[in-house]
Amino acid sequence: MPWIDIPMFSEPGQAHAFANRQAQLFALYNSLVQAGNALRGGNMNVRLRHVVSGYKGVGKSSLILQALGLIRDDPEARHSYEKMTGVTASLLEPFDRQRWIILRVSGKHVSNVDAVGDALQRAVAEEDEKSEQRREPLLPLLADIRQQAEATTDRALALPIFHRLLPLRESELYKKVRISLRAVAIALEYVQKWQGSRQSEKLEQTTSSQNSAEIEGQIISQLKMIASGSATPDLESSLKIAASIIRKSGASSIQSTQVDRQWRISAQVVVEALNIFFEATNRAQLPTLLVLDDLDEVTSAIGPSIDERARALSWILGPFTELKPTCLVISLRQEYMHEDISRQFQPIHIPPMTRDSAAMAVERWGEVQGPPLTPEQVQWLQEQGDQFLKSFDRNDPVVVPFHFLQLVSWFANSAVVEGESTEQALLRYLGEKHFRSSVRIFERLASVMPDDDIMRCAASSPVESAPYALSESDRKELEQAGLVRPAMAGDPHDTRIVIDPLCAYLRLAKKTPS
Repeated sequence: MPWIDIPMFSEPGQAHAFANRQAQLFALYNSLVQAGNALRGGNMNVRLRHVVSGYKGVGKSSLILQALGLIRDDPEARHSYEKMTGVTASLLEPFDRQRWIILRVSGKHVSNVDAVGDALQRAVAEEDEKSEQRREPLLPLLADIRQQAEATTDRALALPIFHRLLPLRESELYKKVRISLRAVAIALEYVQKWQGSRQSEKLEQTTSSQNSAEIEGQIISQLKMIASGSATPDLESSLKIAASIIRKSGASSIQSTQVDRQWRISAQVVVEALNIFFEATNRAQLPTLLVLDDLDEVTSAIGPSIDERARALSWILGPFTELKPTCLVISLRQEYMHEDISRQFQPIHIPPMTRDSAAMAVERWGEVQGPPLTPEQVQWLQEQGDQFLKSFDRNDPVVVPFHFLQLVSWFANSAVVEGESTEQALLRYLGEKHFRSSVRIFERLASVMPDDDIMRCAASSPVESAPYALSESDRKELEQAGLVRPAMAGDPHDTRIVIDPLCAYLRLAKKTPS
């Protein structure tokens, strides 16, 4: 067997396989295309919001990348889709797909975060003073969005060779898109330089209007030192937009009196600047898709506490829900989902795969290896994986793709022990991935697991924690190992837990030794 490589998570440009997500793919892809086509057709009031949810490892990022690849008409995405369904007739076609602006930011890439600003705490003003001691990832994410926008906008606005035949109105709208994007870049640099600083002004009430104009002029002078490039009418327009946004943000967060006003420079400035950009792309009928993938992972710098991460995430979601692209898609782990998010975003839930689909996933990943696996090698891998699933029906949703594929590839990349039982193989696998103390606790969970919980555990569904009698320290250790998750993060009244499906596999192996 050659070395099998299964990536830790889905990223653009790497090997990608796709299986058993037809319904979810149709729901996401077709709704995005319908929204974009409506804007291209002249409907200027299109606003679509989706949240892709599911427990760790079910393939949220893979689904999103597959949908975006089909919108871009990526050959690999098209091939993967055809292998999965055998048809393409049910897919809508994007109008003028070369004019679509697609921005994807992954929370996995935000590891170092900046000091928090007041904007994140607008909904919880009483936390303002505490917020300065926290860390928040909003600004790096906004910087990624802006950088991607610069790259993709140039392509989307590239005029054809006969550009002189375009209507003057369209050319002017495209020009405004570029000006507004430059304003975003200037505002972002300003915030990066001054974030967390307090800006103040003293105004006489009788001359406030005049002084406001003077202060905006002062901000423009500061921005000119930040902005690079020669003075042009377009740059002057961008500077005025950025200055008005910064000035407006300050005026909207008055901390003292009409005479003495203070505000803290924060990332909210960039949120408002991005909305100016999105408004410009909307007027120019350029569909803009903004994807915030693995948004919950931007809170990883806060520490291991899942409850702390849930609270931080609720603060981060506030400013992001103010963004107004044509389509806004976020992905979240299931434990961070709650009613308010479902009311603001149309949910697309990703369940585990079925037993049959697991074999299909192994085959797809075999095809994208270098070199591709032979049919005999694929069949051997499928048999290794199916030994853990043989007690389930063919259509039972009992396979979390990430965990299962990691397990199967481990068999291919490690020496198989002759005569080893399924239980022994699982314990050896767990022993190579986790501390021995964690494995002992996990094995005890499998030993006491009620029969009614086996299917729930395998399907990544919540179970009551009482039968497992986990001490606080044992639970924290399993959470740190990623083997146990709370069913609802941040809710102290919900004591249910989600146990890694490997526990159900181990329980069945103990019941029916092979």
